[in-house]
Amino acid sequence: MAQVAAHRDQFQALETDVVLISFMDRQFADLWRREMGVNFTMLIDRDRKVYTAYGLQRSFWRSWGLKNLWYYARALLHGQALKRPQDDSTQLGGDFLVDKNGFLRLVYASKDPTDRPDVAYLLDVLRK
Repeated sequence: MAQVAAHRDQFQALETDVVLISFMDRQFADLWRREMGVNFTMLIDRDRKVYTAYGLQRSFWRSWGLKNLWYYARALLHGQALKRPQDDSTQLGGDFLVDKNGFLRLVYASKDPTDRPDVAYLLDVLRK
């Protein structure tokens, strides 16, 4: 999300609002936004109705597989402090572009917690 925040002006130039949807409690979601340094609108979906509607999955193995354990090991080696998950760490996310008419222009369901589309790709889709 930090990569998207760094390009906020480009999204705004394309008349695009970035909205985050989380299943976390509001308290933890607001803390996460402050720690990440993002100031986007965040909606809370405790019942995961949006997650279900968009077909996002939950997976222990994809969330805690070797790829992600390696990601966290590298973060620790680089001196990053890791925090305990505050909620369901098996819920996989996704990125979606919805146009002003409500049509989905991009559906990207993450394969694991680190899987996100490149910001340049998102901007290219918006330009088309």
